[in-house]
Amino acid sequence: MKKVFFSLVCLLGFLSVGLSGPKVQAAAILPENTSSITDIPINTPRLMSSVNTNNDFNSMLYLNQTKYAGWYYPTMQKQREPWYDQIVFEKSPRGVYIRVLQSKENDNKLYFNISNRGYVYLDRKENAREFSVTKLTPTNNLHYDTFRVTDLSTGQSLGIYNNYITIGSGTIPRNWIFV
Repeated sequence: MKKVFFSLVCLLGFLSVGLSGPKVQAAAILPENTSSITDIPINTPRLMSSVNTNNDFNSMLYLNQTKYAGWYYPTMQKQREPWYDQIVFEKSPRGVYIRVLQSKENDNKLYFNISNRGYVYLDRKENAREFSVTKLTPTNNLHYDTFRVTDLSTGQSLGIYNNYITIGSGTIPRNWIFV
């Protein structure tokens, strides 16, 4: 009986200390990508473009798609090609999936995935990568909000390499715009 009573006292003591401890805002314990979901429109088509990290308007590139070895790769081009330059953010368990609105002859593979060499390519939803999208501090030289897009599996931000969207070695950082 003494052991049961002692256990009960210990449990109550632990609970009272735990409940009277410092109060923490929910935002302080949530992962970065959870709070950033409110910064982007979910399930709404958006034009995807990017600029260099100086937010130089002359560095603007638009989303396009390139076929190579039977796969479609999202690429960034100077010339805008309507219909193929739009994406949709879909809520995922840990962040968002990125889906192209329309694909060239590739209707069942619409979601961003990343190859083992760091190239983003279009794949089925069950293979899609999850991303965090974080709004960056506004700047005076660009009249658009810019974002950092980070792969949640690796913690690496999306950029470009030879106009392909990539992560990892050789990737040139970009700020992303979703209008």
